[in-house]
Amino acid sequence: MLQQFYTWLNALPIDDPIERRQALSLQTIIIGVIVVALAALPISYSTQGEIPRILSCTANLLTLFLTLGALWLLRRGLYDTSVGLVAIAILLGLSLSLIVSGFTQIPGLELVFALPLALVGLLIGRWALVVTSLVTMAIMIAVAILEQFQSPLVGFLPSGGHSLIETVLVLILSIGLVASFLDRFSVTLRTAFDDLAGE
Repeated sequence: MLQQFYTWLNALPIDDPIERRQALSLQTIIIGVIVVALAALPISYSTQGEIPRILSCTANLLTLFLTLGALWLLRRGLYDTSVGLVAIAILLGLSLSLIVSGFTQIPGLELVFALPLALVGLLIGRWALVVTSLVTMAIMIAVAILEQFQSPLVGFLPSGGHSLIETVLVLILSIGLVASFLDRFSVTLRTAFDDLAGE
């Protein structure tokens, strides 16, 4: 059964050898995002307060379904579209989480916004990196301004809305995902360079 799973993973309809290696790594990352979104659902459901719980669950479900869509697109050979959809899924999920918590309730959440930036910067190109950077900055600035003026539109979590264990778990999952992402693409890059040097 494990062999069938590996065969399924490797059966991507992408012919370009470098893009194929990147697509295999991207597929691993997509599966990792799906696992993190699934693992985060119980945490979201345990969030204190009705509005924070709804928004947290929505963020995780949105990330989950968009990432599943990205996997479906990648399995059909639509590499760039899949990369863009994964980045959008992560960015939307993180944005909703930031709106729920604000900057003060989950320290370090803003660091995870580097994942969609790295994804589009490494796999799509400069224009996507610029657009993603501008959208990320706009989201962070808007949330910071609203939180500074104590707007009821952000920071729905009551003080102590997340336990320390939940915060650490979210950060560990996020750091593990970023580390896995960087490792997979560094291996792909080194292999591509080795292949070019061997020619």
